Amino acid sequence: MGISWASCVKNAENMEGRPPNYNSWQPGSSYTATIQNKAGDYLTSYIDDDDDDADVMFVPFAAKDPGVCDYTITEYNNTNDSPLSVAITFRVKEKTYRLCSNMKRDKKKIRQLCVKKRDLPPDKIHGTHCSFLFYMKNLSEDLYELQCADGLEQYLSYRKQKHAILKTVAVIHLDETCHMTISRN
Repeated sequence: MGISWASCVKNAENMEGRPPNYNSWQPGSSYTATIQNKAGDYLTSYIDDDDDDADVMFVPFAAKDPGVCDYTITEYNNTNDSPLSVAITFRVKEKTYRLCSNMKRDKKKIRQLCVKKRDLPPDKIHGTHCSFLFYMKNLSEDLYELQCADGLEQYLSYRKQKHAILKTVAVIHLDETCHMTISRN
C-alpha cells in the first residue's frame, strides 16, 4: 500500500575532485519546487510503511497519487566557482528517504535509482564522492542535468517504463531523457 510523501532536495557545492579534507558544505536558504522529466512526468516513489528502500520512477501528474510531488530545496554554500549539487529526500510519516545511486546493474549495465530510509547529515556533508548527491548543471531557465556524484559520471534519466535510472551519456546536452525541469512553487 503506497502512502503520500513529501520530499526535500538539499543543494550543496560540487564535490568533483575535491580533496577529502576540504571544508564541509554549510546549509543555506530553502524553497519548494517540483522535478519533472522532459516528458512532463514527476519524480516519485511508492513507499510502504515498513519499507527501508523502494524503486523510483516518473509518473504523470494525474497519476502522482500516492506521491506528493513537491520538494523542499535547501542550498548549501562552500565555494563560489563550483556548480551546485543536490541531495533529494522524501518524507513519509516522520521518516526520511534519500534518493541514492543503486550499485546493482541490470543486464545492460544500467543502474536504477532507489530511495533508502536515512536522514541527511544534519549540519555538514563530507567526502569526495557521494551516492546521494547530484551535480546540477543549468541548461536554461528551469532546465537542468543532474549527474550523480558517486564518481561513475552517470546522469539522472528514465526508461520507457518510467523507472528512474543513472545513464552514461556521450553528449549530455543532446540526450533529452537527461534533462529535468525544476520549478519553484
